[in-house]
Order: sequence, then structure tokens, then C-alpha cells
Amino acid sequence: MKINKTLNVEKYLKNYFAGVQEEVLVEMAYQFPHEFKKMCILMCLDLQIEKESYEKENSRNRGNVC
Repeated sequence: MKINKTLNVEKYLKNYFAGVQEEVLVEMAYQFPHEFKKMCILMCLDLQIEKESYEKENSRNRGNVC
């Protein structure tokens, strides 16, 4: 039996925008597109690091099953 332990990406990303109104994000993207793009790139990089860290932690917890 395989237990699927994966990072809940949707929940993780919601934490980035918790408390930020959608209108604020739209306004930021419209008025400051370059800065908004940078923010999104940094958010993606942070998510990738979190995924890799999560996968690394799960692989350590598996132990030797042979």
C-alpha cells in the first residue's frame, strides 16, 4: 500500500495571498507589471524550493524498505 504524501500546492499558494484582496493584485499587475512579474517569479522559486525540501524530507522518512 502506497501512501501519497505530496505538498498541497493550492493551500501553500493561498498563504501567499492571504489577506490580500484580489483588486489589489489586479491593480498591482496593471500599474507595476515588471514588479508583479518579479514577485511571481520569486513566488515560483520559493514554491519549487519548498517542494524539493518536502520531497527530500519524505524520502528520508521512508527508510530502507528492502
